Amino acid sequence: MKKSIPLGLPVLAGIAVLLLSSCTVEVQEPNDKPKPTDTTQYVAPAPSDDEIFLSTLYDQYPEFESIYGDWFLIELAKNMCGSIDGGMTPDELVLMVVDSGADPNEVGYILGVGVAVYCPWNEGFFDSIA
Repeated sequence: MKKSIPLGLPVLAGIAVLLLSSCTVEVQEPNDKPKPTDTTQYVAPAPSDDEIFLSTLYDQYPEFESIYGDWFLIELAKNMCGSIDGGMTPDELVLMVVDSGADPNEVGYILGVGVAVYCPWNEGFFDSIA
């Protein structure tokens, strides 16, 4: 048995195309933009802590973005803040960095920026590290 397509559907589609093709749209030229009457100014939202952290890191070490990625760097800094808040000592942190084999200057920069952004109440934590 052959199924047939109702003729109403193609006819309606054809009518819709004809109607849309005959429509005209008025376009304003760029110089015809209405002047705003409201004098309030738009204020961009403040950047998030994550944006501040990443932009500060990438200004100094742009290669970090491709090597580590945003998520890893953010989590590293936040976890480090949690460890400091939980009682980690500066000596324990130094041992972790040395044991990791990572460049101490790079790790120090990541952790320093992390503390400044995510847990500034711990900024004195690094004072005892020589």
